[in-house]
Amino acid sequence: MVIKKIIRLIAVISALTIIISCSDEEISNSDSAENILFNQKIIDNDDFFTGSHWNDPHVLYIGGEFVMYASSDIDWDGVVKIYRLISTDGKTWAITNSGNPVLEHSASGWDSHGIETPAVVFFNGEYHMFYTGYDVPYNYTAPDGNGAGDGDTIFDDDIASKHFRIGHATSPDGITWTKDPGNPIIAPTAEYAAPNLDFNQYAVGEPAPVVFNNKIYLYFTALGADSALGTTWQTIGLVTSSDGDSWSTSARTLTPVLTQYPRTTGNEYIGFSTPNAIVLDNKIHIYCDVVLNSPWTQVAIHHAYSSEGETGWIHDSAPLLEQSNYSWTASEIRSPSALEYNNNLYLYFAGHYLDGGNPILSIGLIIYDASGSLIQSPRFYMQQE
Repeated sequence: MVIKKIIRLIAVISALTIIISCSDEEISNSDSAENILFNQKIIDNDDFFTGSHWNDPHVLYIGGEFVMYASSDIDWDGVVKIYRLISTDGKTWAITNSGNPVLEHSASGWDSHGIETPAVVFFNGEYHMFYTGYDVPYNYTAPDGNGAGDGDTIFDDDIASKHFRIGHATSPDGITWTKDPGNPIIAPTAEYAAPNLDFNQYAVGEPAPVVFNNKIYLYFTALGADSALGTTWQTIGLVTSSDGDSWSTSARTLTPVLTQYPRTTGNEYIGFSTPNAIVLDNKIHIYCDVVLNSPWTQVAIHHAYSSEGETGWIHDSAPLLEQSNYSWTASEIRSPSALEYNNNLYLYFAGHYLDGGNPILSIGLIIYDASGSLIQSPRFYMQQE
């Protein structure tokens, strides 16, 4: 749901030469085909309460049960909230907290209209949730005079994605949450200014925490202008914390390989969104969306890994999943959430299709039998539900 609004932010900053560079990143040609044990849609519109539209799953295994945090509004009211679901097998789910959200928007301030893309880790004796918040409707565009297409400079356009911030909350039990008084913990650097070449100048959101080397590594999607490309680029940033309270300076960490997902000022790929991070075999693995530029569309799920989580990323040579793989992801496929359980890889993801012009949102699951080698990339092509 989030970040789809950045389409109008495409900014050509000057007539610069496009430089295609993989820098310290590599493409893995490994194509091991692990057995797929399960491959179905598991949560649909109107599940758990009437008018639900489920998106952005993040799944943990805690105390003998699967726990999912996911976002939904009610009957397209535009007010997205975060809910908690539980399951004994990771496939069949029940809503908790009497069907009420476990976290919702504040009465005022930066996250006063909606919150979404929840992601949770357990660190230093408590649960930490990270989420995207905003103070305008998620499809907001300012009226003419300060909006996209008003004939003014694109850089001062006021659209929803410029209002996105990343928030933090803590909980002793994963149900009752207290928002961080220091929120938001991540914000764009200069969202209404001409390009300053910050990778996170125009938009940030969709946090992806993981505990690694006794720290929280918090990945997130970001949009900024890139001098080598001569246009904007959506990439993955990183901050870290040893205490869950103070954070390092934001830095770009993961970018698309341009020979795989080319970026120019036309209708190619704008980059990556909605990352998810897990640790497997003492390496950080990131699963994320691949996004087309025009129209802004999440079309595939990509995987890369690194031994230290900051540089040296090894990219799969092809997407894990594409929107054409299922009828119910015909419009978009997005929001991956990976979990290792019983030596299998559970990969949750969201998507939607249009029914009479209305989006039908769902969540699906693939279980890969990794046969003791989760470091190898699971492969999947065109297996229908």
